[in-house]
Amino acid sequence: MTTTRTLPTTRTSSTTPGRSGWVLGVQGASGGVGASVLTAGLAVRAAAAGLDVGLVDACPWGGGLDLLVGLDPEPGARWPDLATMRAPRGEALLAELPRTGGDAAGSLAVLSWTPAPPVAVPKPWSVIPALGSCRDVVLIDLPPPGCESWQEWLDSCDDVVLLVGAGLDTLRAARGMVEGRGDFVGTVVRTAAVGVDPDWIQAWLGLPVLAELGEDRSVAADLLRGRPVGSKGQVARVAERLLADLMPAATAGTDGPITGSAD
Repeated sequence: MTTTRTLPTTRTSSTTPGRSGWVLGVQGASGGVGASVLTAGLAVRAAAAGLDVGLVDACPWGGGLDLLVGLDPEPGARWPDLATMRAPRGEALLAELPRTGGDAAGSLAVLSWTPAPPVAVPKPWSVIPALGSCRDVVLIDLPPPGCESWQEWLDSCDDVVLLVGAGLDTLRAARGMVEGRGDFVGTVVRTAAVGVDPDWIQAWLGLPVLAELGEDRSVAADLLRGRPVGSKGQVARVAERLLADLMPAATAGTDGPITGSAD
């Protein structure tokens, strides 16, 4: 299916005091649409393009973003560990987190959860400015709207992508978020086997459809083999497309598209 898209104008993070990295949030319109997988795929593809990436799991009821990027066996601080740390500055926080690549360009650092259930979702202000000061890109898997600190997490982002399913229930939930929030940069639509009309969804939500994401069987294979999600397959291709379309040029450091080895 070919879709004509009207791309939004993104906000550049260079105007935000105390922060240099571009912060992109991924919001699932409902549970189970794959927001964590897409967020992890974005982080993996950005790192593959040579960008230093911070990945933040603000949704504690998922399986853990460290698992999705292959860093779950690695030592390092998780959210509960930050309770005993003074508000860390960028490099100090970065040194505590599990990450790939060390000090080389294209490293990926993740702040995720332990298996123990959290008391509450923490607020973003202790970590997002710190990571943004030393990362090119910060990707956030956002909490659900019912979370007390949801609005603060949204406000910590430069741009937010809304991930919606093809069913009427998730589309209705997405419309409620759009009407209440108002400034999502666009949507990614999970397509069913029979397909979905992105033009209808664009009209229903009043947001551009940035990409369509179908079933990606490579995700399950990646998890079984301990590979980062987004190493290849449809998630990787959609992630690269989003980064190329949305990333501020100053952050990308290039006038050309984000490229990698997603195929």
